[in-house]
Amino acid sequence: MEFTCGRCAARWRGVNACHCGGCHRTFSGPTLFDLHRSARGTADHGTCLDPATLTKGGALELRDDGIWHAPEMTEEERHRVRGGA
Repeated sequence: MEFTCGRCAARWRGVNACHCGGCHRTFSGPTLFDLHRSARGTADHGTCLDPATLTKGGALELRDDGIWHAPEMTEEERHRVRGGA
């Protein structure tokens, strides 16, 4: 299924993706979306931070799909998450 924004040309797939109606950037999930929002600023509902300046286990990456992603986990990190020693 493909989703679109009625106020910009963005298109994305994936039910976890989050598109910001303020800055019109799309994120791979709610964690990164929340990371880009700041309560500081002059807007009533906060302000958007530039995802190129943010980190979540490393610098966020704008991929060819037009979506901001966190960097891929290393094999060691995957092993640890899966309950390995």
